[in-house]
Amino acid sequence: MECFAFLFAFLLTFDNCYPILVSPQTGEESETLQLWVQSALDFVKNQDCNEMLVTTKTECEALKRIPQSKMNLYSTGIGTGRGFRTVLPDSSLGRGGIHDSVLVLDPYPNVNFGHLVLVFYADQGKPKVQCTGREKMYTGDGTCLQLAVKNRCQNDVQKTIRDRHYIRRCQINFMPLVYDKQDRSKAQQLQCRDNVRGFAPCPSEVQRTSNAEASMHCALSSNSRRCVNSDPSQVRSRCIIWEICDQAVLISGGWSDHTIKPWHQENLMNMYNNLRQNGFKQGHITTFFADGQIEGNIAEESSLVYPATHKLSIRNHIAKFCRSSGCVDTLVIYLNSPTKSDGTMLLWDTNQNGIADELETYSVRELISDLQDCLTNHVYIIVDQSYSGVIIDTLSKSSNLLRNVAVYTSGTVNQYSLSNEFTKYWISVNNTRQCMGSVTTDVPPTSVTTSPQFWEGERNCANTTIYGAPCNYAKFFTERELKREYMGCQNLPTALWVMKLSARDSKR
Repeated sequence: MECFAFLFAFLLTFDNCYPILVSPQTGEESETLQLWVQSALDFVKNQDCNEMLVTTKTECEALKRIPQSKMNLYSTGIGTGRGFRTVLPDSSLGRGGIHDSVLVLDPYPNVNFGHLVLVFYADQGKPKVQCTGREKMYTGDGTCLQLAVKNRCQNDVQKTIRDRHYIRRCQINFMPLVYDKQDRSKAQQLQCRDNVRGFAPCPSEVQRTSNAEASMHCALSSNSRRCVNSDPSQVRSRCIIWEICDQAVLISGGWSDHTIKPWHQENLMNMYNNLRQNGFKQGHITTFFADGQIEGNIAEESSLVYPATHKLSIRNHIAKFCRSSGCVDTLVIYLNSPTKSDGTMLLWDTNQNGIADELETYSVRELISDLQDCLTNHVYIIVDQSYSGVIIDTLSKSSNLLRNVAVYTSGTVNQYSLSNEFTKYWISVNNTRQCMGSVTTDVPPTSVTTSPQFWEGERNCANTTIYGAPCNYAKFFTERELKREYMGCQNLPTALWVMKLSARDSKR
């Protein structure tokens, strides 16, 4: 099913937005911006969806039905005379260059990035003859508005018509970094504007400090959990002899102030609390979040909160659990990051240049490499992010290496993830008694707007609860018995320990 035809009834009723203060504009600037915005909206509504360069035909038609009142507007200053450059995390922009102003329409402010956004350049005082073409429009005040298109996409109309996957790669899925051409620090100049008539209220934003930059340069002698470098020893992942434990890794990259959403932190806190209620010890839940700033129970209870600025530490943390015999019973991995259409997760823009390089992303293939032949009893991956179905599509091709892995995604290969609805559904389930093999198969149609997917590397590998109790017996145990026999950690007799090691060695 093409991405998003299913989404609009939900968007028309979803109204969970939050106010934000933005710098005031003069009346003249506001009128100019209103004129530009109306031209951009008219441009979208008048598009021939058979030839639109930036998205599929199905999503183009759905986009045209979204009311302005459900969109967010972002823009730079107007008439500054400075000129702005624009960059994207996942690719360069054709004809990016320097422009007088930049506008961004976010049609889906209640959806996790990777979703479609529309970027327009505005250049004032251009002759009308220089403002012609399929992606350009000339406004009444002598301004040329131009729809931004990724490199190599402008001249490939016929290819995009034939190949919807190619069109998806041409789609702009993230808020760009727009900075003053003379600003070496590349400070973001886009601001959400709710002083322009007809748009949805701006989302709330957390004023973040430069912790991401500090995490690169801080002295390790400070012994702070914010000071994480690429040395995996800085992330605690202990395995104690004669003890087997449940472990969890929560990853929420966020990428930037404009890309991270208010519900990302809420999702982490909800998952953390849910795991704690099911016996996971606070020292066995490791969280990698944005630039490391987080509030709530996670920050108060656990010292295992790290910024998502160094993916090598994340990868080594997961791989260490998978390479250690007799260390982990159930390994839970929760993923909730901005995502490219190929499933690659954006972590955090550590160098703040707006471009996602290899050290700032975590691909599906890298995840598979970290999990292959994992020596834990069970691996449960819960994925609440856009294009989450790509993980199942890719893992299924390596199932012989991932026999003890089960994956739960918020949607299919082409679907976006809506705010926190899948995570909310997940924590609403009674995971103390629920069998992991039926969590998503029993989803009520009214609970989740998208189409959750389930995959297991080997038949019945998800035949336990989230903390490893057998499905067939969990319902007969009291909560006290479950806590003693299955939750958290268990001390094992020597004979049983040796038997477990032998059994795992034979599997390998």
